[in-house]
Amino acid sequence: MKQTETTAFNSPQALFRALAGIALLGLGFWILHRFVVAFAWATVLAIATWPLYRRLDHQAPARLNRSWLALLFTVVVGAVFFLPLLYAGVHIALEAQNLPHFVTHFKENGLPAPPWVESIPWIGAWLLAKWNLFLATPQAATQLINHVDVGAAFEWAKRISLELLHRTAVMAFTLLILFFVYRYADTIGEKLLVLATRLFGEPAGRYSMHAASTVRATLNGLVLVALGEGVFLAGGYAVADLSHPILLGALTALVAIIPLLGPAVLTVICVGIFASGSPAIAVALLVYGGIVLFVADHFVRPALIGGTAHLPFLWVLLGILGGLENFGLLGLFLGPAILAVLISLWRDVTAEKGADLPPGP
Repeated sequence: MKQTETTAFNSPQALFRALAGIALLGLGFWILHRFVVAFAWATVLAIATWPLYRRLDHQAPARLNRSWLALLFTVVVGAVFFLPLLYAGVHIALEAQNLPHFVTHFKENGLPAPPWVESIPWIGAWLLAKWNLFLATPQAATQLINHVDVGAAFEWAKRISLELLHRTAVMAFTLLILFFVYRYADTIGEKLLVLATRLFGEPAGRYSMHAASTVRATLNGLVLVALGEGVFLAGGYAVADLSHPILLGALTALVAIIPLLGPAVLTVICVGIFASGSPAIAVALLVYGGIVLFVADHFVRPALIGGTAHLPFLWVLLGILGGLENFGLLGLFLGPAILAVLISLWRDVTAEKGADLPPGP
C-alpha cells in the first residue's frame, strides 16, 4: 500500500499537477500583487475587530440582512481607523498646494522675525541677528532661495500629494475587501483552518488562534491607545488655545502608534509654545501630556498587549520595532504575531523534550 502511494505521488501526473498549482499560485500573486497591502490590512482589521462584529451579529435582529450589517461595521471601522489619517493627509496636501504662494511671498517681502525670537533666553539676540541677516529682507530671501533647489522642493511636494492619493486608494480597497471578509468570514475562516491543518498538522489551529489573538491585542494596544492619546492631547491643545488642535491631536495619535514616539511630538509642540512667549502654558501642557502618555505607554499598552497575547511585553516591543523596520507599518502587527507563534513552538518543544528541566529565566 505504501509503495502504491509513493508511486502515485511520484507519477508524472502528480508532478505536473504540483507544477501547475505552483504556476497558478504565482500567476494569481502576480495579478493581485498591487492589492497585497490592502488584503493584509483588511486581514489585520478583521482579526482585530472580529469579536465585536460577532457579538453585534448575534444581537442584531433576524430580519437585518447580513450584508447590511457587514456594510455598517465596515463604515464604523473605516471611521475609527482611517478618518484621522485622511483628515491629516488632506490638511497636509492643502498646505503643500500653498507652498508656491508662500515661496513667492517670501521672495518679494522676506520673513520678518516674530517678536518672541528676541525673548528666547541666552540665544535670543544672536538668533534675531541671524534671522535678520538671512530671512528678514527680500534680498536675503532671494539669495537663500537661489541656494535652494526650488524645483526639487516642488517635486517633493508633488510626490507627497501623489503618495497621499495612493494611500487613500489603498484605504478604499482595504475597506472594500474588509466588507467581503465580514460578509463571508465564517466560510473563509473554516477553509483557512482546514488548509492550515492539512499543511502543518493539528497544532496549526492553535498557532493560528495565538497569532490572531496577538494581532488583535497589538492593534488594540497600539492603535486604540494612540487614538485615545490623540483625543486627550487634542483637548489639551484646545485648552492651550493652539491653532488646529484636532490636526495636532491626529498627528500625535499617528506618531504615538509607534511606542515611545508620542513624547517626542509633545516635546516639540511644547518647545514651540515656550519659544512663542507662553512658558506657563508650555509647562502645563507638557505635564498634562506627559501624564497621559506615561499612563498609556507604561500601564495600558502592556496590559492590553502582553496580557491578551500571553507574551512578555519586551518581546512584544522587539516584535513591533523589528517588524516596523522590515515590513513597514504592517510590521507593527506582523512582528509580534510571528514572535508569538515562535514562542508557542518553543514552549511546545521544551514541554515535550525537556519537561524535567527547571524553568528558565
